[in-house]
Amino acid sequence: MKTEDLRKQYLTLKFIGGAMVASIFVYAGVTEMIRANNVPFTGFVKPLPPMEVLRPVLIAVSLIIFVLINVLRKSFRSGRLDAFLRASARGGNAALAPFMSFSIITFALAESICIFGFVLFLIAGSRVDFYIFFALSLVAYAVNFPRFADMEAWARKSGMLEEGGAGAGAGRRGTVFE
Repeated sequence: MKTEDLRKQYLTLKFIGGAMVASIFVYAGVTEMIRANNVPFTGFVKPLPPMEVLRPVLIAVSLIIFVLINVLRKSFRSGRLDAFLRASARGGNAALAPFMSFSIITFALAESICIFGFVLFLIAGSRVDFYIFFALSLVAYAVNFPRFADMEAWARKSGMLEEGGAGAGAGRRGTVFE
């Protein structure tokens, strides 16, 4: 595969990631719409579950997701997840399937953090809860969004990148996959 082809695949991945990031902004819009149309909004669940327990549990789960993403990244780098991630690969881009799948799984985990906040908002009506989880989700996306250099390093490590192409990242260091 040439560097140009790899760039095309990366653009596809960026589009998918961008759409998933945009979805958490949709949750924010829905949150504000519900709040504006139901003044004062105190949640849809009555009686309220014990929020002093539920909120910290979901914050802890969100922090566990950050750790889980790092554990999965280490497993991915070591090649332990390749067989699992290749299982659904078909077509001409099957060689990139593990990297693409890993990235999309990471996006989904980051989005799940925002969903926790949205659920808390729907239960108790607290915008603060939603926006705390919204911010954590944005941080998860920002910290874990794959860079082209990551994809290129993975392709090089996998032996699927032709040497001597455009050489956009030849000799780069410091990616999460080197």
